[in-house]
Amino acid sequence: MSSGKRIGFVLVPGAWCGGWCWRPVMRRLAAAGYEAQAVTFTGVGERRHLLSYDINMETHVNDVLNAVRYSGFDEVVLAAHSYGGAPSLIAADRYPELFRALVLLDSMVPENGETCLELLPEEQARERMLRSRAHDGLLSMPVPERKGRFAETEAGKRFWDMMTSQPIRPYRDRIVLHRPVGAGIPTTFVSCQPPRLHAPAAGAIRAASYGWKVIPAESSHNIHLQHPDLVTEILVHAAQSSDQNRS
Repeated sequence: MSSGKRIGFVLVPGAWCGGWCWRPVMRRLAAAGYEAQAVTFTGVGERRHLLSYDINMETHVNDVLNAVRYSGFDEVVLAAHSYGGAPSLIAADRYPELFRALVLLDSMVPENGETCLELLPEEQARERMLRSRAHDGLLSMPVPERKGRFAETEAGKRFWDMMTSQPIRPYRDRIVLHRPVGAGIPTTFVSCQPPRLHAPAAGAIRAASYGWKVIPAESSHNIHLQHPDLVTEILVHAAQSSDQNRS
């Protein structure tokens, strides 16, 4: 690793989750001698009291950028799950010099001019809009129904109990990028297999087309909760590989 440099991880959650969902990975990174901090988006989790119609994609991009700027790290590996990939890629597009590497876990990969809603199947996007309208007048998307094997586990039950409504406006905002997606930063995409969600599966296809490193992993969507050892290993490898690529 680079001598004298303080290298750390900034970890970005997906929709309906706060930074709490990264705790298993953070404990393992700390045991391996690394520092990490997790982002909680404005309006979600322990910041749910800030939920308002003013929250947009720009708000969530600034959540990521400010976490990076005030982390105290000299070099940052930015890791994002699911929806978190969208604001993270915008942050990387604006200030690529801040990032040592990117790791996207079964993530959305939007391109310039798209919205996150457009990355979903049309019927699913329509359903989210309808549920949001009924829930609180298009302020937020309510927590999804519990389903799948993970939901039946003790960890899954705790996960659902911790989730909160997700601001919907960021999903409706157009993405603005000024560079190729990823901004030339060494990027790893972890694709959960078999594919269960449309947007991350499409993200994996795009990742391969960009020449990013794509790692298939047998897991449901919330891989950082189900397989924290594997995710920690991937994160550390991304940090170390980036160092080797620069030498």
